[in-house]
Amino acid sequence: MDRIRQIRKQFFLTWLRLKTLDFLKLGADNSTRRMGPYRVNILSFGDFEYLFRHVFWKMEYYFESKNPAPFILDCGSNIGISVLFFKTLFPAASIEAFEPSAGAFACLKANVLQNSLEGVRIHNLALAGQAGELDLFVPPDNPGHLCMSSEAARTPGGRAVKVRAVPLSSFVDRPVDLVKMDIEGPETKVLAEMEQSGALDRVSRLIVEYHHHMTPQDDSFSQILGILERKGFGYHIACPPKQPYLPGTFQDIMIWAYKNKGAV
Repeated sequence: MDRIRQIRKQFFLTWLRLKTLDFLKLGADNSTRRMGPYRVNILSFGDFEYLFRHVFWKMEYYFESKNPAPFILDCGSNIGISVLFFKTLFPAASIEAFEPSAGAFACLKANVLQNSLEGVRIHNLALAGQAGELDLFVPPDNPGHLCMSSEAARTPGGRAVKVRAVPLSSFVDRPVDLVKMDIEGPETKVLAEMEQSGALDRVSRLIVEYHHHMTPQDDSFSQILGILERKGFGYHIACPPKQPYLPGTFQDIMIWAYKNKGAV
């Protein structure tokens, strides 16, 4: 836990500044911000504050590894806050970062370059169960919105933009220390293809944000848990309280999965 305290201490002033600006409603969109030792281009102040709070303060993507240079697949990188967190945690990490939105990807690219991040490759690609092209639904007033999705139900009123999609397994060419996945809907399809192709056998840990009830009648959470259990993963699950629990209500469910000892 010493590492967690060190990171929070390093970014305390950023947390305090963002909390103050958010309270006073003074945060500016389309600007550049200091975040600890980093300079960060942002598209939406509200989205940036949310990402910083969950990634750097709550540390939802924190993990430990005996490998000082872990290989990380960051699926759904948005503007790159998760990439900066992983590089803070493991400066020698190798990261493949995926972001389908052109607007968010441009910001991600700028943040990787202006912070001189080494060992990071970025890909303007969506992830899916098979290679091809799909519609990405993007809110017209925020090209980097955190709820952009290939599922129309996740982004009501979103404008459909054609993007190239690939299976994640095509990037698994060695053991993977962590797959972080926040792709707003197709996570089960991506992991099913990873299971079928054998790529999931090479993954040690996953941190997956599962989007439950993308449509109110979609009760299929057991599918993703079944994939993890068949491949020998243990897991923890957390879901923010959202009472009252009305039928069909949308939920974000976090899954932290780890390969059990002796698993194939």
